Amino acid sequence: MRLLLFQAVATIIFAHCSAHYVFGRFIFNNTITKTWEYVRPVDGYQGKTNDDNIVWPNQDPLSEDIRCGRNASATGKVLGKTAKINAGDKVGFAVGDPKMTFGSPVWQSLPPHVLHPGPGSVWLSKAPTDDLDAYKGDGDWFKILQVVGEEAQSPGKLLNTMAGDEIDLVWGMYQAQSWNFTIPRTTPPGKYLLRMEHFYSRSPNEVQFYTNCAQVEIMGPGGGTPGPLVKIPGVYKVGQKEVYAATNSGLTGNFSTYLPPAPSVWRGDDPKPEALKPQVAFS
Repeated sequence: MRLLLFQAVATIIFAHCSAHYVFGRFIFNNTITKTWEYVRPVDGYQGKTNDDNIVWPNQDPLSEDIRCGRNASATGKVLGKTAKINAGDKVGFAVGDPKMTFGSPVWQSLPPHVLHPGPGSVWLSKAPTDDLDAYKGDGDWFKILQVVGEEAQSPGKLLNTMAGDEIDLVWGMYQAQSWNFTIPRTTPPGKYLLRMEHFYSRSPNEVQFYTNCAQVEIMGPGGGTPGPLVKIPGVYKVGQKEVYAATNSGLTGNFSTYLPPAPSVWRGDDPKPEALKPQVAFS
């Protein structure tokens, strides 16, 4: 019995330690676009180009890489394509490709998906000029979505194939293959970096940040005043409780004592977000 328990715990720990992913595909017009077609490409860990290093997470909340992924803010990272969307549109991000080639055989057999528990969020930052390719994301950011517990588009127990997942499934984005959301209707028109963030606190001393940015041009009448405004990096601190102890807060399935890290969400004139379901089904 002790051996079986040890094996189960070891399986969970190994799986979480070796589970990495990217939000490399943007969703708009009910279509999942190609990897890096509208999402800024990222460099591999330690300069390596294989898939396992491309999906390797960032762990320093004070690094520029926390904005849009490894070196995605660097000068010369020209994407060349910008998605034109309307304020009020439903858009999203899909996980993968690439996907890791090592780790749990169970997860390897599944489509790319969020492999860790933890909170997710979506952010916008308006470029100061019309040249979005040249924008490093060093301006102001505001949050338009926060995901903590289960929501309508959470996968639930659909992929619950590993021991211990019943604990992690209290987190809304865990095991999701994509996540959809609405651009606030009063968002000022312009060219923006649209940022997806998900993080996993492995321990009180280590957090894995999974962040990617799509390039979008938002059209509409505007009228809103987004805020609160923050800088990234700068929004999180090393050791910050809401970040470094986030996953442990969900172990009981009760999030009444967990407050996501600031800033608060800006919704424009939308008092309550619509309960969305995945726009595009994966085969």
